[in-house]
Amino acid sequence: MTTTEKQNQDEKKSAAQVIGEIEEITNSRVISFVGRRSLGTWDILPFHRVLAGISHQEQLSVIVQSLGEFSDDAFKLARVIREFGDEVSFIVPSVAKSAATLLCLSGDRILMGPTSELGPTNPMMYVDERLITPTVPEPGGLSADREEREGQPKQRQMAALALRDFLIAAGVLTSQGAYDPEKLSVYMTNGILNPFLLGDFERSGKTSMQYAETLLRDHMFKGKKSAAKAARETARKLCEGYFDHAYPIVRQEARDELNLNVEDMPDELFEKTSDLVSAYDRMLSDQNIARIIETSTGNPWTVHWKEPT
Repeated sequence: MTTTEKQNQDEKKSAAQVIGEIEEITNSRVISFVGRRSLGTWDILPFHRVLAGISHQEQLSVIVQSLGEFSDDAFKLARVIREFGDEVSFIVPSVAKSAATLLCLSGDRILMGPTSELGPTNPMMYVDERLITPTVPEPGGLSADREEREGQPKQRQMAALALRDFLIAAGVLTSQGAYDPEKLSVYMTNGILNPFLLGDFERSGKTSMQYAETLLRDHMFKGKKSAAKAARETARKLCEGYFDHAYPIVRQEARDELNLNVEDMPDELFEKTSDLVSAYDRMLSDQNIARIIETSTGNPWTVHWKEPT
């Protein structure tokens, strides 16, 4: 049978059938969690309902395909998943970045293939543009554009580490994390640095560290010698050790540099999960779907993409 013939044959199978085959390979109950919408609070309730439908499992595997987004929601979703599995594995055939990486830290192990990647968990901040750019009074009052935005200020996403680098370059913050009171006062007095922006920067960094450290300590590193110390060190590397939020962390680096419990995916499992994710990607695009959560019993939970109005 040629590769094309095999692909055509596989595409005739339902996703539920393929998930059933993956369950036989992994000897566990499997849930697929695939989408092009940000991982957020809207995923928690439907995921819980799918989990409740299969009940508690000794072995639970989650196939993840996500670019992540909101770490608060990923942390909560991780806690929900752990209530339904004694031993949890995360299967990453392609990408589980940012908050999706954080989700994977709650597993006992992560299965990765040759093209799989995780990503840094350093925080991204959604910031009111007026907190980034100092406001200069406009002659004659606010413009019509400003008046339209008065009730809904425009949000801009920025990396928290970008703000940290600016503070260090300006001499406001030392590389050891201490602030220079005089320089800090000057920047705030002149309206260059907004105190609310600074507060959000401090909170986001500490929160990301806390989430990663807690999940590693309570799950992946649980039972290991000096688990708390190891969790803290790995969390620090994930949150502060990479310049680019999009940096691809492949399986060898995840295993050797971050000390994560990463296992190489068997070829058969990698092939089946990769084909499944590719089929889902086409379905997401063709049917305008934002998220699919599915098990081998079928009846997938789908969330349709709503274009901004």
